[in-house]
Amino acid sequence: MNKSLLIVIDVVIVITLLVVAGVYFTHQAGQLPSWFPGYSAGSSTIHVKHGLAAVIVAIGAAIFGWFATGPKAPAISDSARPE
Repeated sequence: MNKSLLIVIDVVIVITLLVVAGVYFTHQAGQLPSWFPGYSAGSSTIHVKHGLAAVIVAIGAAIFGWFATGPKAPAISDSARPE
């Protein structure tokens, strides 16, 4: 896969997860979109754990993107290896 495409996909995923976390932190369960996990009509609960989970997964995706797009280690030839 092309590195620039991987970067774009990873950035989109990280931003999306951070937006989802923001929605969980700022909206009550009854105000969440009905397709969000934790939606409960009429509930006034804030789903902090769902928001934290989204932040943690976003951090994991950012770390994956960091390592996946980094420079490759040079191959060690047989003559350069210590015996």
